[in-house]
Amino acid sequence: MRLSLIGKGEDLVEDKLKKWAIPCWLLDEQLESILYSNCSEHGKGDLLDLLEKNREEILGSLQKDGVVVCGDRNEYMAIRNGKGVLIQSIAGNKAKENLEIQADLSDELNKVLKKEIEQHQATQIKLKEHSAKLDAIFDSTALYIWTIKGDGTLTSFNRIFGEQMKVWFEREMKEGNSLIEEPYEQNIPEWVRFQEEIGACLEGRKKNIELQLLTKQEEKVWVEIYMDPIRDQDNDEIREVSCIGFEITEKRKIDEQVNQSLREKETLLQEVHHRVKNNLQIISSLLNLQSSYVHDGESQEVLKESQNRIKSMSFIHESLYMNKNFNSVDIQEYVKGLSSNLLYSYALNPEQVDIIMDIDELTLNIDQAIPCGLIINELVSNTFKHAFPNGRRGELKISVKEREGRMAILIADNGVGVPKEWKLEENETLGIQLVYTLTEQLDGDIEFSGERGTKYLITFDRIINQ
Repeated sequence: MRLSLIGKGEDLVEDKLKKWAIPCWLLDEQLESILYSNCSEHGKGDLLDLLEKNREEILGSLQKDGVVVCGDRNEYMAIRNGKGVLIQSIAGNKAKENLEIQADLSDELNKVLKKEIEQHQATQIKLKEHSAKLDAIFDSTALYIWTIKGDGTLTSFNRIFGEQMKVWFEREMKEGNSLIEEPYEQNIPEWVRFQEEIGACLEGRKKNIELQLLTKQEEKVWVEIYMDPIRDQDNDEIREVSCIGFEITEKRKIDEQVNQSLREKETLLQEVHHRVKNNLQIISSLLNLQSSYVHDGESQEVLKESQNRIKSMSFIHESLYMNKNFNSVDIQEYVKGLSSNLLYSYALNPEQVDIIMDIDELTLNIDQAIPCGLIINELVSNTFKHAFPNGRRGELKISVKEREGRMAILIADNGVGVPKEWKLEENETLGIQLVYTLTEQLDGDIEFSGERGTKYLITFDRIINQ
């Protein structure tokens, strides 16, 4: 029969006894009462009577605490930390073979228990070493570390936390103190926010928060805190929260300086785009004024086209400073404004031409938005000038789509179209040549169809702002 016993405290001993197949009893230090048994109550009275008669002899032989008695109804072995003593047989049977069995049992117990005790001692040493390392890390770190209950009571904290609370608020922190008993009224709203986050942690969620606190010296300090629930290993219940904090005052000051600088630059850029747009409008107005002194129809047409091109660029800068996004343009809003201006410029009745728009909600980099605007300006202008003569009614479709990073601009009408012999690549008008040049600038492709009206399709890769 092999027995094993290790550990301090009745609970550890009981755990061992439960696994033994032979009847066992755990007794107090003086062998006067039974603390635990893994079997029924049989033999309990006889065992106590037997121990009463042999108590002094047993206690004299076994000098360490913690006694376990094991055996059956007739013979018992008292064991203390690896040492065994045979107790007188209740039945009076002292046969030699039985004594040898008990002696063998005692030797086996000595070996097993000695090994387990040595293992236990080695484990205890490792635990102490590990605990010492953790304590050193806990107290030497520059982070503020503490644990807290739901009611705000501190259960533990490291050295730097206690020192900082004394420097900032002249508070001598002790375990059991309330962290949120704030002597400065200005800090109460911040501690209320902290308490709310603690409540969320007690529900099992990890949280973090930034607090702005006023010190005794009336200086504002910022602290960032990360909070984690502490779960009970036995029942998974959350009763405490661990907190790790560090000061971020300098970081917040730098962030504020950077944000202030960005706001100043945004204001400057906004003013630049506003002035560029105003200057372009002045140029457009000068061309308009110049056209009133030109009586040649062709010359007036050239001036009008130049005006529209300038306005298309002016709308870009207007969009940039109106939306306060200085690097990209909202294509939907831009095309709507551009087409309305061209309709007005060519004095067309809105009921004559039905403009159908199918434009994705997207923005374009300014380096692509300007050439795209000029392309749309030229092609829509051609439609208004040539597709619907003599008051003819019709439709103009403007589509801007993106598919897997590839932009597609479609300008199509159901007007009179072009002669069969007309070829886009052989056309030498300024407008068409400008469309070709701008498409090359976008590193794109252009397709044309003259059947049942005209249709232009320009495709290119979209540049995403970084």
